[in-house]
Amino acid sequence: MARWVADDLAWGEPDADGICVSWLSDPSRSSLRGHRLRRRMSVAADDPGVWPEPWRMIAGKWLSKAAAGRAIRRDALLRAAGVDHANDALRLIQHLFAGGRLGVEERRASHGWTAVAWYFVDPAGLRRALGLDEPGAHQRAWQALRAEPLPDEDLCRAARSLDAVPPRTAVARFRLLQALHRWRLAGGARATATRRDFAYFARGDTKAVSSAEWAWLGANVDLAADGIGDHQPTLLLAGSLSLIGAEGRIDCAALSGLVGIATDSLTALKAIEHPPERWLVVENRSAFDKVACTLAPRCAALWLPGYPPLWWTEAVSRLLAQAPAPAWIACDPDPDGVHIALQAGALWRDRDLDWIPWQMAPAQLASLRHHRPLSERDAALAEQLLGAALPDELRALLQWMQTSRVKGEQEALFLPPLPSRNGPGD
Repeated sequence: MARWVADDLAWGEPDADGICVSWLSDPSRSSLRGHRLRRRMSVAADDPGVWPEPWRMIAGKWLSKAAAGRAIRRDALLRAAGVDHANDALRLIQHLFAGGRLGVEERRASHGWTAVAWYFVDPAGLRRALGLDEPGAHQRAWQALRAEPLPDEDLCRAARSLDAVPPRTAVARFRLLQALHRWRLAGGARATATRRDFAYFARGDTKAVSSAEWAWLGANVDLAADGIGDHQPTLLLAGSLSLIGAEGRIDCAALSGLVGIATDSLTALKAIEHPPERWLVVENRSAFDKVACTLAPRCAALWLPGYPPLWWTEAVSRLLAQAPAPAWIACDPDPDGVHIALQAGALWRDRDLDWIPWQMAPAQLASLRHHRPLSERDAALAEQLLGAALPDELRALLQWMQTSRVKGEQEALFLPPLPSRNGPGD
């Protein structure tokens, strides 16, 4: 088929319907071999984004390989649309022609002029209007992405498997691997997170990772080692409070030690009886268990599973809506612990409730019998955190770590007796 460039063609004056003709044969000769192009020179200002769904689907198929001035046979357009959408395809052809987006190649036959092919005037512009990618865009994106390094060997192995899938799929999955690397750098492995948490981290939407993508990730990467699970998360708490739901209640005081509650069940929370005067939030699980068993009156304890995952923040937000009270927050005396405490404290700060660091003073880190060296990542995170607004105690802790080049774990700090109710420094 022929290929034309509109600027190189001589177009006649528009007729009463605004249609112009460019002759590909001699118009002065009356012949059954007449050959011409017709199109409207002005493009209608309609918005293709609001076309009926069948039209947008058909246009996507037609535009996947369309180039300006490249003729497409009528039967090829109808075949691409599919038998079930033939009528929609014919209506769309007429709409595109009337709107100046489609031109027609015609030949004279014994019964008059016959359309033999159509061509898009500005296929790239129409693709942009419909939010479609340019042909070959995914292949080019994949060729560029596959050259980018992934520092972790398991991620590299997973990336090598992507050459066997279509470029669009490869691009999407490679970006999940990049997100998983960022998750690790951000300390994601120091959390008990759900797949929803990772999907939100990677794509800003808790449901944006498909089942096929999860299956591929699970087959190539140890998601559990990165703190990403697919089970119903459980909120651990302790105290004398009673949780009142739509169809019953949980009296935490009736059970010794701690209570585990499926977070989805808290959506039915209506009220809290005997609310605490203070929430004790503890990151280290062993330390939390000690706190839960030796609680002071009118206190409630919450386990903080590392960096606060979405399910935890949603569950704690529901508790605070019914039982607002200040918090003491205890995390490991290391840069990640400071970062985790700040993120957890934001739940209280956003509700105009006080929170203070607990067992996170420089003297408490110094008192530990065992320390670990500060890594390059730790040092970089500490420097970053010092550039933000911080409670004085946490600022002093980070500065002490910078000077001493060591960090610690909080478990040894929670030995009996626990602090009294007078203040976090007791």
